[in-house]
Amino acid sequence: MVEAIDATRTADSDPVAKQALFRRFEADCSFPKRAVLLWDGCRRERGTHYCWPGGFNDKWRDYRRRFGCGRLLKARSNGPPRSAFTVAGGNYVNGNELAHLYSESALIQDGLDEGRHFTQSANLICVPRSRHLQMDSLQGMHELWLLRGLSFLLFRYDPLGKFSGDHPDGYGFVAGCTCDIVWP
Repeated sequence: MVEAIDATRTADSDPVAKQALFRRFEADCSFPKRAVLLWDGCRRERGTHYCWPGGFNDKWRDYRRRFGCGRLLKARSNGPPRSAFTVAGGNYVNGNELAHLYSESALIQDGLDEGRHFTQSANLICVPRSRHLQMDSLQGMHELWLLRGLSFLLFRYDPLGKFSGDHPDGYGFVAGCTCDIVWP
């Protein structure tokens, strides 16, 4: 973890190091283009279909008109996060998986509300299944922290405050950065 944080901090002030760090993952990792919190308060619900809250679709239509984004997906467990990823300009590659950079357990361990991060596009990345499994293993922790560092470099998303050394806002952003919030 410490090495990944140091590499990210170096890349934050050194364009060559930053480019090298991004190049390391560009072949099979896809980040969204902007930070969008699709549904503040949405939490993972295993084995059930999500129902968009009352009024959500009206607000979504207005947001979509303003930003020209994609469509909402209706799917089991990852429907809302996958919608957040594509709405934020992420390229979801068929056959790949959507991974959360900060899992529910990591957020809860730090006393953070999963509902502010589950459909946060800055917390999502599209990767092949093999990389996703590696990220979730003990051996993949260094790589996971590097990917978290890339999200910090792209969006200033640092919910644990490890890369910036600052206390993030309630949505996980530092340095005055923020995200679009679709709902509520």
